[in-house]
Amino acid sequence: MTASDATPAPPSPPGPGSTPPVHQLSVLLYSDDSATREAVRLAVGRRPARDVEVTNWRGVVAPPGITAKQRAGLEDIIVRMTRSASWKETLKREGWKSVVRVGDEFDEFLNAEIERVTAVVDDLGIGKVE
Repeated sequence: MTASDATPAPPSPPGPGSTPPVHQLSVLLYSDDSATREAVRLAVGRRPARDVEVTNWRGVVAPPGITAKQRAGLEDIIVRMTRSASWKETLKREGWKSVVRVGDEFDEFLNAEIERVTAVVDDLGIGKVE
């Protein structure tokens, strides 16, 4: 949605001694294209209150209760897959960047992402991360 797409709610008629309601429009902008972001910023006349980078990532998870040996085996499969020729071809074809995190490194990344996204959602007042 852009600022030009927004239509304000019709005002309620003020009663005796009351103040008409004030409507505020907040522009949330999502774009992976810097030219689009800059064009919207220029149209709105200011930068957003908060720049947020969202990374599109994927994870492979296992059910709770697996053994350390099972976990190590699954981690080995993932690491070997990411070293394969077919994976490298897919990265090139799709224009993807491969960042492989397994074990404790992935756990730390996941917890940091949850914390970061929760802070952004709370700061913007747009919902609750569960």
